[in-house]
Amino acid sequence: MEEHLMDPLLRAALTARLLADPTAHSLLDSWTAAHLEAPFGPAWDAAPPLADDWRTPPEYTPADWRYGQDNPVRLGLKTLPDSDTLGTLFGTDAPQRRSALGAAAVMARRHPYAWAAALAVTAPDRFDLRSHPTMRPDPLLGWGSALTLKPFAGGLGGLPLAYAVRDAALMGRWGVPSMPCATGGDTPIPAPVWTILDRFGYRPAFRRDPEF
Repeated sequence: MEEHLMDPLLRAALTARLLADPTAHSLLDSWTAAHLEAPFGPAWDAAPPLADDWRTPPEYTPADWRYGQDNPVRLGLKTLPDSDTLGTLFGTDAPQRRSALGAAAVMARRHPYAWAAALAVTAPDRFDLRSHPTMRPDPLLGWGSALTLKPFAGGLGGLPLAYAVRDAALMGRWGVPSMPCATGGDTPIPAPVWTILDRFGYRPAFRRDPEF
C-alpha cells in the first residue's frame, strides 16, 4: 500500500475530474462534482489528516509526459499527443488541457494505485482491469478499495458498498447484513462480500466482535 494513501487518492480523484473537464471553473467545484454521490459518513470523518495542497493538481515533468505517451491506457486515454498537436486541436483551451493531461500523467506514473482507484470511481469507462494495478478489497480504503468496482462479488460492488464496509470495519461490526448510510436508509452488505473479505484475510481489520 502506498504510504499516506489518502492524499494521493484525493489528488488523483480531483485530477481525474479535471481530465474529464479541464475547463472547470475551480478545483473545488471539480472535486465536489466528482463526489456528489459519495455517502460521506463515519468513514470520511475517520480519515487521516490531509496535506494542505491536496486540491492543487501536481505539476508534471517531461518524464511524466513521456510516460503518458508510452502508456496512454494507464492515464485512461487512447493516446496522448505532443504539445504542438494539442495546440492545433484545442487552440486557446490547449494550456488547460495540457495541465490536466500532465497532472494525470504524474498521478499515473507516481501513484499508480491511487490513480487506478480514482478512475474506477470518477471515470469508470476509462478504467482498464488489464492495464491498471490490481485493486485490493481492503475495507479501510473506502472508495479506494476494489469494493467500488461494479464486477466485485458478482456485480455487487459500488461506492455505497465500499463506504458501508468501511464503516462496519471502523465500528468492528463484522458480518452485519447492512450498515446505516449517511444520506439515509441502510446499505446492504450481502453475505458473499463477507466471504470474499474473509478469504482475503481482512477479518482482523474489524476492530471488535460484531454487536448483534
